[in-house]
Amino acid sequence: MSSGKVNFRLMHKADHSGKTWNEMPLTIELSDGWIASYTIDSEDGRPVVSELRIHRKDGDQIPTGGLTTRTLRTVEIHKHIAEARDVLRWHYELGGKRALEIMKRFGFTEAAIKGRPLAKNAKARDYYYVKLALTYVNALESGSQTPTVEVAKKFRLDSTRATELIHKARKRGLLTPSPKGKAGGQLTDEAFALLEQIGAEEKTKSEKKK
Repeated sequence: MSSGKVNFRLMHKADHSGKTWNEMPLTIELSDGWIASYTIDSEDGRPVVSELRIHRKDGDQIPTGGLTTRTLRTVEIHKHIAEARDVLRWHYELGGKRALEIMKRFGFTEAAIKGRPLAKNAKARDYYYVKLALTYVNALESGSQTPTVEVAKKFRLDSTRATELIHKARKRGLLTPSPKGKAGGQLTDEAFALLEQIGAEEKTKSEKKK
């Protein structure tokens, strides 16, 4: 059985005495409202599980019979660790050197983070870049002289990183070239095809929820 929604964060925490530590919680939705909560540590630079807790979503009642063997069989630690690695790689690819330095502080090596690209990550990256490109073009069409600033605001990036990502979107063939020294460009046919694909997938998900 495949896992549901994945949440993974890198957190720096402190208590009242001033003691600080790094914490890497990973939560994955299982079946029937159960949650697998992992604590992730580093071993030789790669993410490993040091603790696992199975619990209900907040406010959910425990079903008759409680936690079952069937639910426990859906806890596939190796697959969930792979998903944690994918998230680390995703942050690395979007955040560049700054993200790498942060992850190294948590004990991860560059080799463990970069790993081997996965097809599903390539698809997710395409979707991300086309949404960046769409935000950029919408800002231009709204009369903005600084569309990259609008991209930075929406995606919570600094201006330098937003500029780099828009440049990458052009290299991916999602935005046409801009006039030299000026903001500009239009979505390409490839970008429109990706947006149609995103729309179709969101429609399918919406229909399944009904």
